Amino acid sequence: MMRSRYLARFVSLVLVVLLLAACSSDEAADTTVALTTTEQATTTTTQPPKTTTTVTVTTAVDEGLVYQTDDEGDWTLDVFYPTGEGPWPLVVTLPWTMSVDYAGKELAERGVVAVVADSWTTRGAIEPAAYLDGEMDRAACVVGWAQAHAADYNADPAATTVNGYSGGAMPAAWAGLGLADDTMCDYPILTLPVGLVAGESQFLFQHVRWDETFASGDQASFATLDGFFNADRWNISPDLEVALWSATNPIGETRSIEDPPAADSWIWLRETGTPVVDDLTALGALDDGRIDWSDNALLMEQRMQQAGVSVHNATYNIGHLYTTEVYDLIMSIQP
Repeated sequence: MMRSRYLARFVSLVLVVLLLAACSSDEAADTTVALTTTEQATTTTTQPPKTTTTVTVTTAVDEGLVYQTDDEGDWTLDVFYPTGEGPWPLVVTLPWTMSVDYAGKELAERGVVAVVADSWTTRGAIEPAAYLDGEMDRAACVVGWAQAHAADYNADPAATTVNGYSGGAMPAAWAGLGLADDTMCDYPILTLPVGLVAGESQFLFQHVRWDETFASGDQASFATLDGFFNADRWNISPDLEVALWSATNPIGETRSIEDPPAADSWIWLRETGTPVVDDLTALGALDDGRIDWSDNALLMEQRMQQAGVSVHNATYNIGHLYTTEVYDLIMSIQP
């Protein structure tokens, strides 16, 4: 069992390398983005992120801890934590299709207790079902477990940040914005998160694979999309601070769009109780003839600003993975 666990993580790391080496061949993808050799970061914020100082501390890890048991079996997570007295901030990381334990280790060395759920978003990253049929609610169970066991690791549950990118950004936001239903969790959420970090996400569900679901008229689809952009549905701490980030080299998650959109454009399938097309146009998201992760972040930033949420939105010249820039961003919003 242990050997297969480490083998799976090795395979995951190999797949990450392969993903970063190739762009999607999907007909909906735009793969013309060029990378430069010098870092370029552009940030639009309601206020500038706090300056961070990297301090490496001694850490340890507890692996394979069960946070939820249901009809599908045991769901597990790993805890990376400083061995000092604390109290330490608590950062809960939701994965995408592959292990992100490397991020837990890095964050713990910077002085937080990092709770990293094992990957359960594989199906959701490929098909809409996991997002639209309630699987995102499991994110609340991870947060609830982390808060219930915070004292075991000298962490402060009142200083909880929920973090995720790519396929993990949506469940992270689902929990961080108070949309997740924790009534089925073994450990419900004890206190609302005060931090949310979401990177490289399709809050608009723009990929072509989602079209059939939206075209079917399934109300769960629209309710999910509406949840991300309709602040009236959010249940958030008044102290919530949000960091959004995008990379300059999307790996096939862009989609062409007309300006203005044609009558039969895919974007009209994404109109909900909180219409998105007019806002995307006003934000200039359609100017380059495509929708990508950064456009998703622009729309989310706008909705958060309108709701009075402190939000930072950064674009980095990095790959589709956690990097020093992202770790610094996560640390900058710690209470």
